[in-house]
This record gives sequence, structure tokens and C-alpha cells, in this order.
Amino acid sequence: MKGILAAWVLILISPFSIQAQRLDHPQLKIDQPSGAKPWTNRNINDKSGQFQFAIVTDRTGGHRPGVFEDGVRKLNLLQPEFVMSVGDLIEGYTTDTVELIRQWDEFDGFVNQLSMPFFYVPGNHDLTNPVQVKIWNKRYGPTHYSFIYKDILFMALNSEDQTKGSGKGTISDKQYDWIKNTLAANAQVKWTFLFMHQPLWVQEADPARWFDVEKLLKDRAHTVFVGHRHHYVQYERNNSRYYMLATTGGASPLRGPQFGEFDHFVWVTMTDRGPILANLQLEGIFDDQLYTEKTEAFISKVWASEIVRVEPLYTDNFKRDSIRFRLTNPFDVPVTIKLSNGFSWDMKADLPKPEITLPPNSVSFTSLDVELRKSKSLESIKPVRVKAEVAVKDATIKSDLFIPFEFNVAPLKKYQVTKVNKPVVIDGNLGEWQLPYTLPSAEKAHFGIAYDNQYVYLAVQVNDSEVIAPAQSTAFNQDFVGFVLDAQPLAKSAADKGEAWFANSLYFITGPEDETGKNSVWDMSESEKELLKWKCIRNGKGYAFEVAIPITYVQKLQGNNWQTLRLNVVVQDKDSNSETKRVFWYPNWREGDNIPGSGMFFRK
Repeated sequence: MKGILAAWVLILISPFSIQAQRLDHPQLKIDQPSGAKPWTNRNINDKSGQFQFAIVTDRTGGHRPGVFEDGVRKLNLLQPEFVMSVGDLIEGYTTDTVELIRQWDEFDGFVNQLSMPFFYVPGNHDLTNPVQVKIWNKRYGPTHYSFIYKDILFMALNSEDQTKGSGKGTISDKQYDWIKNTLAANAQVKWTFLFMHQPLWVQEADPARWFDVEKLLKDRAHTVFVGHRHHYVQYERNNSRYYMLATTGGASPLRGPQFGEFDHFVWVTMTDRGPILANLQLEGIFDDQLYTEKTEAFISKVWASEIVRVEPLYTDNFKRDSIRFRLTNPFDVPVTIKLSNGFSWDMKADLPKPEITLPPNSVSFTSLDVELRKSKSLESIKPVRVKAEVAVKDATIKSDLFIPFEFNVAPLKKYQVTKVNKPVVIDGNLGEWQLPYTLPSAEKAHFGIAYDNQYVYLAVQVNDSEVIAPAQSTAFNQDFVGFVLDAQPLAKSAADKGEAWFANSLYFITGPEDETGKNSVWDMSESEKELLKWKCIRNGKGYAFEVAIPITYVQKLQGNNWQTLRLNVVVQDKDSNSETKRVFWYPNWREGDNIPGSGMFFRK
């Protein structure tokens, strides 16, 4: 009983003990408040002997220009204490001394840009013949060596010490003796790292004394790093971990980390418990100028220019047609646009011109040819996904910009909004309405739209057996009905994606009346909401919503001879015993499944 009580006491007091712990460190100056503190109870992570270094891997064997150089720049961003290598630094495989010196001069030019030491390790491309060995010895001295840093032994080995070539690496007797003596002389170090080029433990050819080296390492805390095969693999071997690294610019299918094929360097943090490794993919390391205000201004200009705009296809019947894209280059430099399309079970789709280069300050058109696979209603046709990659070169930006655009396209039904002969009374009684449009779920909501000389009218009947609209609840936490009305001209409203919470549209949401007769309202159209006349009341089927929108709102955007209205309706169903569901008539314009131009009504 006493032990149990003690355990409960510990459980009760431990959170307070953690909160009250001071954060102490000789180099840290911080105000220590009494009681709870806004930081965790971990010590500053600067343990004695802890450090970081990086390892680059194969640059050559079919090198891809610029990749290794990019790695150098990114190493300078991360500032390891030094950089190791695992060979294949030049293409080599020649006895032409002039060419070999040129290749080494080029490589030295790269690593001399590092702001920390770089340690060379030879690969089969670096040492294939006596001429290459002679040049190495003259430029860099020994082909194998060691050093100690913070009580850690680093050993750079030469798997090419008999210059037999790829898949035939060795550790010669002479090098073995050196390894044995070096290990014996440093028996008390905390850890041993070995770096060489070829993975001698998996090659078919005899690796000479390598397996003897492994015997020397068996009872020692150690880690081995190699390259050569341009493919990342971690091995559990010899009571340790051995790593075959991928590439830092060498030839590779680059199918991704899941296949072990990627450009990277290894970031090693040495701790008192051993090394912690992180593989840093070059594509994911960026400097602080990744995105500057100049870049932001330029990309905003690209987005605002609507370089790619869908011109929706409105129809009453559809079998085969084309959906046109307007391509606009507002810049003083050429713009290249690459188009591609996905698959649809409902339509065949084809892009006759998948790549187009627009001259400066020009407009062009292209189209997606679409054909119905089998007879379907227009509303049920699933769209085709079209991707457009826009390439723009601008002198103020560090590199070429590839800006992606994506669109869901499909033939769209040409809806009509009809004029009524007498004003609609906004009372929530929908007896005078026809409600021909249905939201796509269980036929629980139906709506209609009309207009006269004074107003645009919208009515929605929501069929709901359990209406939840508690007093004091916000609209988003109860049953609600809402709409978005975009009265901009056709081309603008069709392309609008509802940015900034439908900044260019009228957006309104309300719940049905609660038990006190009040509605919970949420809208993002403060300047217009006082103009609306609306009612949302409960009825025998659920609840009804009716609203009148001044026609002056439409005329302000399109003029007296207005032609179109783009509309979407949304209903949220909140039940006590099931998940809350929110349904739009057409996909939400602000989300990725938006269909440009959907929900367009034409004035009749």
C-alpha cells in the first residue's frame, strides 16, 4: 500500500516538477520566472564531444553537370564541421594526363568553394591505372589515411589499391597491415568511421583482405560508408551498420528515395550514444532567398495575368466538342506552356498541341478535344484534369520559374435564370416556387433562382428530419444553408476561384431560426449584407431559405444589360448521431476540385 501511495504521489507531482525546472547553462542568459515556464525541461543540446559532419557520394560515373556544385552550395548553407567523401570524384578512366589534370582542377575548383575542410577518398573512376595513381600521389599524397576528431577515429580507405576496376575492389596486404596497426594504436576511441568507395562485402570478385578487416572491427563500435552502385542501402552487418550511399550528381534513374535513387549527402551528428544520420536530399535544401519579395511580386503578376484561362463549353447537349484555352503572355520575354491531361471514364480527351511557346506580349489559343464515351447527363459527367506548366524567364529572378496551373474541365450545362412577373415575397414560404435544382446527396436540398427588375431571388428547401440550430451557436456549428453569387462578367466569373473568401462575390450563410426566433449568420460580404432581404425558417420538411439580392449589385458589375450569374449553393447537415456533412451544388470554387465556370446561369 505504501508503494502504491508513493507511485500516486509521483504521478501527481511530476508535471509540476517538470514545469518548475530551471533551464540552466553557463552560456545561457534568460529570465527565470517563478512557477510554470514557457519552455520544456530538456538541457541545451551542446554535449561535449558532439559534432556534425557531412558525407558526399558519387559525383561521376555519368555525371550530371551542376548537381555536385549545387551540393557544395548547400553544404555551405548547413555549415558542417567538415565534409567526407566516398570516391568517384572525377570521370577518369584514361591515361591522358592533360585530361586528368583538367578533371582534377575542375573538381578542386568545386570543393575549394567549401568553407570547411574536404577529405578526399578514391573511387574506381579516380584510380584505374598507374597514371592516375601517380597524379593522385603528386596532388593529394597517400591514398589511405586516418585522423582523430573529438575522440572519434576517421579512416579513409582505398578500395582501389590494386586498380582492378569496378566490381573488383580490394584491400591489399599492405593496406590491411596499416589498418590493423591504426586500429590497435587507437583502441580506446569512442567510435570508428570507415570510408571507402566500393561495397566490398557484396561484390562477387575476391576483395582480398576486406573480410579480415571486418574481423578487426567486430568488437568495435564502428560505421562503414561506401558508394559506387549509385543506390542507397543500409546493411546490418558485423554488429554494426554499413551504408551504401546513392549519388551527389552521378548517373541515376532518380526514381526517388523509396527506390534508393536520389541525389543527397549524409548529415551525421556524433553523440555520446553513437552517430545519428540524416539523408538530406539536395532538392529539399534551400537558401534564405528561396522566395523573395521580388519572386513574390513576379509570381503574383503571373497569377494575376491569367496566362492560362479556361473558356468553358456551355451546352444543352453534348457528344463531341472542344474546350478552348486562352493563353496570354503579358511579358517582354517568351513564355513556354506545357499541357497534359488526365483520364476520365466519361470522356476521351486529347490535346493536339501539348506544348506552345508564346512570343512576348501575345495571345494564342489551344483546345482540349473531348468526346463522350457513353450517354450521360451533363451534370453527371466527371471532369478531366488538365495541367499546365508555365515556364517564364525573368532577369530579376535567380532561376527559371516553372509555375503550375491545374484545371478540372468538362462540358457544362447552360442554365437559365427566368424573369418573374411579380415580386417574390421574402417570408420563407416557398409555395410559389419551382425548385428544379438538387444538391448531389440524398436529394435533401432543392433550390430555384429567378429575377425581376428589382431583385435576384434565391429559394432553398432543406429536407432535414433533425434540425439543429441551438441558441448562441455559430452558423458553422449547426445546420446551415448558404450561397455564393458571382455577378462579374462571364469571363471573369468563370475564372474566379474564390480567392480571399470570395472577395469578388456575395457570400452568405445562415442557420434556421433557433427557439428564440433568431438566426445565426456568417458572411464575408460586409459591404453588401445590409442590402439583402432574407428569411430562414423551420417548416414541416426541415427549413426553408429565401433571399432577395438587389439587381443594382449585378448592374454595378455588368451594367444594365447584364447576361450571366454564377451561383453555388451549400448546405450543412449536423445530426446528433452522425458525422456533420457539408454539400455544395458544384464543387467549392476555392478548392482543388473546382470546375471553372460551373454553376453559370444565363439571363433569359
